[in-house]
Amino acid sequence: MTAKVRIIIGFCLMAMLLFTWTGAAAALPSDIQGHWAQQEISTCVSQGLSSGYPDGTFKPDNPITRAEFFTLINRAFGLTDMASPTFGDISTTDWFYNEIAKAIAAGYISGYEDNTIRPDNAIVRQEVAAILAKLQGLGNADETALQSYKDNDAIGAWAKTSVAAVVGSGLMKGYPDQTFSPLNPLTRAEALASLQRARDRLEDSRGEDRRGRKDKTPPRIKSAVIYISNKPYTVNISHKGLQGNINLSKIKDSANINRGLINVSEDAILHLQTTIPILNLPVEVDQELKAGSNKLKLFDVLSMVGPDGVYMSTLRKYLGNLATYTGTLTDAAGNVSTVSITIKM
Repeated sequence: MTAKVRIIIGFCLMAMLLFTWTGAAAALPSDIQGHWAQQEISTCVSQGLSSGYPDGTFKPDNPITRAEFFTLINRAFGLTDMASPTFGDISTTDWFYNEIAKAIAAGYISGYEDNTIRPDNAIVRQEVAAILAKLQGLGNADETALQSYKDNDAIGAWAKTSVAAVVGSGLMKGYPDQTFSPLNPLTRAEALASLQRARDRLEDSRGEDRRGRKDKTPPRIKSAVIYISNKPYTVNISHKGLQGNINLSKIKDSANINRGLINVSEDAILHLQTTIPILNLPVEVDQELKAGSNKLKLFDVLSMVGPDGVYMSTLRKYLGNLATYTGTLTDAAGNVSTVSITIKM
């Protein structure tokens, strides 16, 4: 299971721990007056968490390295689980080794094709967009919205969906000259602002207000979507019983199931299980869900049955005419709801 996403202490404290700020809590950094991120920086300082560097500055427009940004993310979102890094350009003695291990476990980094992670390089804006999109579980976004940027063509093909998603959700913004500047290094101020927005978005989805009061309403499955040959088939699931039915009986055997999506109102943990009758093979999947749309790992498991994906003929053969997935949905407060999704073949 991927690392649980938790807000364990205030965002500004996270930033303070990453950036080596010192000085009296009451003194505002001398170089933030009139800066577009003045409010975000001032909030941290006013809470007595930071006052900038010893020379009285904050240096908001200085770039932030990849390792520093990973560290800020891990602390801001309470990521603690670790995986074993295999990148060729880091060592267990590096100060950021454990931070990269956490980032790998959380699934928001994968490194470069040459098996490097380049921790000391400045992280660029399109890389940040890809990370934030993964962290927030943002689904597919309309890339045509990026055409409003003069430098749309400069955005890497691999990053376009992510950039469109984070811009559409307000996590990142373009510049006044109508550019996104995908290859520009992220600044310290931009790092604080983007993660503050991400944290705010998470708080809103969890129903938590600024005073830390939390809406105890259990998480809700809003809908399940099965994509058959890129055509969506949607079922609304009852909030009371958390049950739903999807009728695929008229779909051709040759139709390919590309993916499944599930939509929840807040962060939760989904546990689904079933048994493949002919093989008598139990299928059990635990998955952490983020508020919004999530790709169901269940379909990744089923994809292993066929070399080219899941076809209706495969599902009918191994699951029969009726497949029911049962399990539980657990929210951050520990409230548990039962889940049942039935697919008619």
